[in-house]
Amino acid sequence: MRPGLVVLGTVIGVVGAGVLASAFFLPPPTTEAQLGSLTVPNLAAGHTYNSVIVGTNVSSGTLAISWTSTAAIKGALYRSAPCAEQPSPCPVGSPLVQWPANLSGRWLYQGALAFPLILAITNNGPNIVTVQGTPVELYSVGGTPTWAVLSIFAGAGILIGIGGLAVFLGLFLRGGIYPAPRRPRPVAEAPDAMGPDPPPTGPP
Repeated sequence: MRPGLVVLGTVIGVVGAGVLASAFFLPPPTTEAQLGSLTVPNLAAGHTYNSVIVGTNVSSGTLAISWTSTAAIKGALYRSAPCAEQPSPCPVGSPLVQWPANLSGRWLYQGALAFPLILAITNNGPNIVTVQGTPVELYSVGGTPTWAVLSIFAGAGILIGIGGLAVFLGLFLRGGIYPAPRRPRPVAEAPDAMGPDPPPTGPP
């Protein structure tokens, strides 16, 4: 038994267990909510109004949009790009979602969020309408990245493995100082069992 190796392995294992336990006490991500408002009063017949929805660009989040109108309207949600003619952004590309002729609408999206978005509202009816809506964005901030958590688990596993191996070797290796290996003694040449070689024969 090697007590020093056992103690060293125990210390390394305890450190690894502490690192592993710390992973369970990392701060969780917090959820932030950004609430906006959408109000379009007195939208005249045959007119379109572009409502700009501003939020926080995140790689993963949730966006929920809901609206109601006093009369059926056409609505469409677009991505945006800068406009050369005006300071506000302009809708670009195909609509993310659209409502052909509705009194209300809802849309829920989960994934990467890039703002601003534009909700284009068109009054194709004969009367003035009023539209009200609420866009809500939810996203997480803070917390520990996944790669960091995996690194902690991997490091803790390595430490625990090294500590366990050291304890195992310390328990089963023989203690004390090992003697130096013996050098093999030279083997004496055995006498020839056939005897001396016969004298050469030939003509005198």
